[in-house]
Amino acid sequence: MIVDGQPIRASRQSALWCIGTIEQLWRERGNPTKLPISSVDIILAPKGPDGKTPRNPAIVSSEIEEAHGTFIRMIDRYRKIAAECPPES
Repeated sequence: MIVDGQPIRASRQSALWCIGTIEQLWRERGNPTKLPISSVDIILAPKGPDGKTPRNPAIVSSEIEEAHGTFIRMIDRYRKIAAECPPES
């Protein structure tokens, strides 16, 4: 919905929450060791049964590159939304 030529936005905190959720979803389902989307992915990436090696991604290998790009695009979109919101919102 557009009001006064601007889209109605949720709060900045909501947009930042969405970014955190997308990043966590990638850590859990994607391949954060080989295709990180944030600087903490290597540290926070879930480990396999031995507790040392990275866990296999839940996204099939033939779709992982496309999924990675989609996750990046959505994070960029929410960063833009957060930037458009008042800082205190």
